[in-house]
Amino acid sequence: MENKNLFTAIILILFGSLILARNFGQIHFPVDWRLVMVIFALVNVLKVNLGAAVFWTLLSIYFYVPSQEAIKVFQFWPLILVGFGLKKILTVAKSA
Repeated sequence: MENKNLFTAIILILFGSLILARNFGQIHFPVDWRLVMVIFALVNVLKVNLGAAVFWTLLSIYFYVPSQEAIKVFQFWPLILVGFGLKKILTVAKSA
């Protein structure tokens, strides 16, 4: 279980860091950052975790609505992914 949590944490930190770097023009890749939320929603549907699936679906719909102000305000949202990853690493470290 610890290896799974550590792997999930590393993936979250990696995704968050890549998307944050893309938001600030440091790197360029063709995948839209909003697609990550759609993927999270689909994964939660497959896991039959409907509460999380609804959350990620509504959040992705919000970000797909064309609004330049919303994009400016939420430019730092990938830090949430990095934070969740760091929390998982700390949880693994405490249990070890």
